[in-house]
Parts: sequence; structure tokens; C-alpha cells
Amino acid sequence: MSNAADTAANFGYSMAFFNSDPELKGLLNKAVSGNWTPSKFVAMLQATKWFKKNGESARQIYALKTSDPATYKQRLNSSISSVSSIAMQIGAGLSAAQMSSFAANALAFGWTNEQIKAALVQSVHSNKAGQFTGGAASVQQQINEMAGSYGITPSSAQMGGWIRNVVSGAWTTDQIKQTMIAQTASKFPGLKDRLVAGETLDDIAAPYKDSYSRILEVNPKTISLSDPSIQKALSTKDSKGKPSTATVWQYENDLRSDPRWLKTKNAQDSLVGTTHKILTDMGLTV
Repeated sequence: MSNAADTAANFGYSMAFFNSDPELKGLLNKAVSGNWTPSKFVAMLQATKWFKKNGESARQIYALKTSDPATYKQRLNSSISSVSSIAMQIGAGLSAAQMSSFAANALAFGWTNEQIKAALVQSVHSNKAGQFTGGAASVQQQINEMAGSYGITPSSAQMGGWIRNVVSGAWTTDQIKQTMIAQTASKFPGLKDRLVAGETLDDIAAPYKDSYSRILEVNPKTISLSDPSIQKALSTKDSKGKPSTATVWQYENDLRSDPRWLKTKNAQDSLVGTTHKILTDMGLTV
């Protein structure tokens, strides 16, 4: 009767492979005592719980890990390198231990780079300051710029979802842009046609921002689309009660009714000029 080591070798596995799992060890003992043929061993191995819960790739890697640890380590290191590169590319944050465990799974299940990316997407998160890293940071910047131009402030959950969808390849930034257009159009129904045609909310608000900056003498960079004055100009109604925008002329008149205007130089110059004209008309000036 063959011993266990000889039987294991005849079946193409090492003793370490069988000793690594109680079910496999028990199977080998039965094969030795029963003097099983290789074909019977394969049939009985395929009936084990171990075989059923592990795919072909996983079974091969498992056997390699136990029979040739050095080669397995080389394969694992290569997998860690690939996973690390993809994680950095999309901005997935993994600790060293998590990276090693993830790489081992990728190796065992024979994942492609796309499958690795899809699995890593769940680890794409922002830091405490709300900032993402790697490729996710670039996507975040694009989304922030688009959101700013449409007057939208995404929640942290919405931002995270958009970023993960883009880095995974499920969405494009243009799809997010269309979502923003729909959101903005629902808030400003009178602007829908212009938004769909390609203008951003910032484009449409530009004339009002210019008037705001000039008349109230403020830095144009400090004027937000969320400013109540800008919001009002973008969401007035026409004579028929339909959603519309204010005329620049009316908007500038409204600005001059703002208490802040009285503190500006142009208001003081205007008042001086008006006073001088009144006095002139009354014949009280030299």
C-alpha cells in the first residue's frame, strides 16, 4: 500500500496541500486506505465541500500556495502591484493589509483589471476634508466646476456616488452634466430651453453679475449664483405670469433700491450730480 506522500504525489498535489484543510486531509487518508485510482480521487475530490466552494482558479492557486510557496509569493506580489496601481489610478484607499488581502482574492479568482477596478470602486472615499485622491480627485474637480456653473451644491453622498460611477466607467461626466441641467431647469423652468441649448446658469446670470459688481461696487468673484438678488433676477414672471428673467434695466433699478447702493461712490456721485442739477435749475449755483 502506498503511503500518503506517494499517493499525494500520484494525484499531482503536495502533502502541504492536503494538510491545509481537514476535509482534504481526510480525503487523502481514505484514498490511501482504499488504494484509489487517480480517476476515483478526482471524482471524490469534486464531491467535497472544499471543491464546491472554490472555483478552478482558486483551487489552482490554493494548491500552488501549499505546494510551492515561493512561486505563490511571486504571483501574489505581482497581484499586489497590479491592484496597487489600479487603486492609485482610481483613488481607492486601502491599508497594506487590505491591499494584500484584496490582491490574494484577485489572484485566487483570476480577476481581470476591469473586475479589480469594479471591486475597488467600493473603497473610493473622501478624506475628512471631503477630498478624494488619485483619479477620483480629477473627477471631483470636474464635477465641482460643473456644479458651480449650474448653481448646484451636491451632498457628500451624491458627490461620492457620482465619482464612483465615473471612475468605474458606469457613467460619464457628461451624464452627470445632463443630470445637473435637469435639476437646474426644474428650479428655473423659464430657463429650460437655454440650458438644454448649452448655456450654463452662470452664463445666463453673467449680465446680472456684471451689473451687481458695477453698481454695488463689489468684487465679481464674490458674487454667488445663490445670492438672493441673482436668484430673484433669474426667476421672475412675465406679464402673463409665466416664468421668465428680469430685464437688465429693471434689475439695475432694483439694485439702486438696495441700501448698500447708498454707500457706494457711484451713488454719492449720482446724488451730487442730481443735487447740482436741481440747484442749477433753481438758479442757485454760480
